[in-house]
Formats: sequence, C-alpha cells, structure tokens
Amino acid sequence: YPNTPLAFNSETLAAQCYLAIKEWQAAINIFNSLIEKYKDKVNTDQILLSVALIYAQQLKDQPKAIETLQKLIKDYPKSKLVKPATELLNKWGKK
Repeated sequence: YPNTPLAFNSETLAAQCYLAIKEWQAAINIFNSLIEKYKDKVNTDQILLSVALIYAQQLKDQPKAIETLQKLIKDYPKSKLVKPATELLNKWGKK
C-alpha cells in the first residue's frame, strides 16, 4: 500500500537498518525518497536534519550537509529544528 502510514513506517525502518550497518548512502537514498513521497503529508524536517548529519559526520561531505541544512531552514522556517540547524551552520562556518 504505497503512500500510506504503513509504507512510510516500513521505509523509515529500512533506512534505520541501513544506518545500523553503516550503509550511509543507501540510508540517504531512502530518506530522500521519503522526503519526495511524503513532503505534503508529514514534516520531513527531522529527516533533513538526519541526512545533513550523515553527510557531515559519516561521509565528510560538508557542502552537501550545509545544502541540506539550508533546505531544512528554507522549507520549514517554523520548525523547532531551525535553531539547531542554524547552530550547525554557524559551527561549520557558513550562514
């Protein structure tokens, strides 16, 4: 049943499994798919933050991490995650 809460939950669990086995890019691919499929149905701000942290901490790709945080701030300006995202941007020397 695509585009249902059950499908969302199963895809989220699949991404978490990839994280557990350190398959970072596979997890990012699933997270990006979730963002595309469910953007209008659920807040994907937490997913964007997770992707940014994977890029920064695991893949050492600061530009992609910064780009992802900027997307979070732009797409979800009222999110409670804007403050931590902004703090991370400042920490990494970008605003």
